[in-house]
Amino acid sequence: MDGENYLHINNPRARQAMHKLITNLNLIDAWRDENPESKKYTWRRLLSNKSVQKGRLDFFLISESLQAYVVKPTIELGYRSDHSSITLSLKLSDT
Repeated sequence: MDGENYLHINNPRARQAMHKLITNLNLIDAWRDENPESKKYTWRRLLSNKSVQKGRLDFFLISESLQAYVVKPTIELGYRSDHSSITLSLKLSDT
């Protein structure tokens, strides 16, 4: 869901280590939590066959205790870069 036009899973050991860290620390992907069905990517590369390889490589991992304070995580196209910008706003008080 977070990748398109990949032939193989890139960096499988790093991916496995990240999943282990997420599980052990009980972390939440803030953008995916707010957008469970959306396909939006933070990296793209034009392939030789004119198709585009895309992936959501950049993300915020937060603790469950911060989940209630998340206002709006966003992914916006980057300027002159192959990476998009990501933002995460937290509302920690009512003032």
